Amino acid sequence: MAANDNGTAPEAADGGFDPVLVTALRHFARHGLDAARVAHAEARRAAADGQAQEAAEWIAITAMFDRRLAASAARSPIPA
Repeated sequence: MAANDNGTAPEAADGGFDPVLVTALRHFARHGLDAARVAHAEARRAAADGQAQEAAEWIAITAMFDRRLAASAARSPIPA
């Protein structure tokens, strides 16, 4: 008996793809190799504007391309 003989798999019910991955791939299609830098800039802009949820989404997208850059976006800047 096959392990998947019960119809559709649970992960296939919602398309089977991580929504952050889909968004990151679309972002990459728009910006190419510059996608990580653009996503990082958007995360910093959203954080500066006080939009924590949007900043978190941009950080997740940045992490798809460059984890270190995403970590730097997640850190709060030290006031001068």
